[in-house]
Amino acid sequence: FPIQSATGACVGFSGRTMDPNDKAKYKNSPETPIFSKRRELFNLHRAKDVMRDEKDCYIVEGYFDVMRMVGAGYPQTVAIMGTALTREQVNQLKRYCEEFNLVLGGDEAGGKAMKDSRTIAIDTNKYPNVIFLPEGQDPDSYIAENGKDAFDKVAQSKQDLLLYTVLSERKAATDDNK
Repeated sequence: FPIQSATGACVGFSGRTMDPNDKAKYKNSPETPIFSKRRELFNLHRAKDVMRDEKDCYIVEGYFDVMRMVGAGYPQTVAIMGTALTREQVNQLKRYCEEFNLVLGGDEAGGKAMKDSRTIAIDTNKYPNVIFLPEGQDPDSYIAENGKDAFDKVAQSKQDLLLYTVLSERKAATDDNK
């Protein structure tokens, strides 16, 4: 996959491993002065105008997730270049839209990405909504198996990251006291 900057210039490449035992699904070009995965968002060059119009975006973890989301009618979707959203990516997105929707898989990696996003949210003063998919699902597999309408329903259940964090911590504290 070509990785393009917000202006559309090709700054690197990425590929997806076909080995199910490989821990990293995606392999990116090495870091260079023009390519830093901390700064780039896959599909931003195509999504930014829609983000301005819609005032929101969907942030996913993988390139196939972006393609499936765009095909399902969410052209304002971008993918992070790694396992966590970064300050640089958030600051870039703030130029184009007001509301962020972080779509996370219901697995360990999704939980870790959500926790990492809390720190970034505090640092950037931008609190995304979180949309959790069922265990073992990502946007690509979920929409392929269940369709756009099912994803629309899940997306309607989005929660503010801060509210979700407070409720989760409260539930954990209550469960610990039982």
